[in-house]
Amino acid sequence: MTPDNPEGPYTIRVKARRDFFSDGDGEVTLQFKPIQSQETALWNNYQIPNEIIIRTHDRDRWSRRCSGTGDPHYSTIDGMYFHIYLPGEYILYRHKVFPLEVQTRLEACWSVACNCGVAARAEDDVIIVDRCRFVTEEVVEYRNGQRRSYQRTYRKLIVKIIVNGIMTPGFRLVRENSGRTYTIHFPTGAFVEFQGTSYCGVYFSAGSDDFGWENLGLVEAMIPTTVTTCSTVL
Repeated sequence: MTPDNPEGPYTIRVKARRDFFSDGDGEVTLQFKPIQSQETALWNNYQIPNEIIIRTHDRDRWSRRCSGTGDPHYSTIDGMYFHIYLPGEYILYRHKVFPLEVQTRLEACWSVACNCGVAARAEDDVIIVDRCRFVTEEVVEYRNGQRRSYQRTYRKLIVKIIVNGIMTPGFRLVRENSGRTYTIHFPTGAFVEFQGTSYCGVYFSAGSDDFGWENLGLVEAMIPTTVTTCSTVL
């Protein structure tokens, strides 16, 4: 109740906010804090007893998907399949309207090339997941009282988040599977997954509302001129 509406009832409007995760329907519990009135102390600390269960309906759905795996083999969102064997930096995805972009780095592995890093940009913020650097360290073991040492070379994981001011809303990084998967989410609902601990797979899904196919890059092979080495933020 309020001074303008002392008799009640008083309507509280609850508005849902999309999280851009395709995680199904769910429930949210609404509770009220104890009342603190500036008009009268009569209702101070009164707790509305009942909880309200709100049913949420998920609007986010899986959409078109592009993948780059192996050495690497690309399947695009428009149904084409091709290979890239040259090391370099490539534009995986660039939105035609919004300042959103994903770049991948390929480096030589055997006689071909493999994914080792991904960088995503939303406006002037950047998220980088990089496994392109080898590190050598000495490992010391003791077995049956005997000391044994050897050199171990592995790919070091480097994760960088570059924020200019306040992070772009809806742009975030999620670490999963004990660090074997990193997912970068964009404000449009699009996301890119970077999977693996050595040579990695890259998987891109367009936003569920991106009906205009507002994409450029390797994800859409209808524009072959974008399959070139470009400047990179890695």
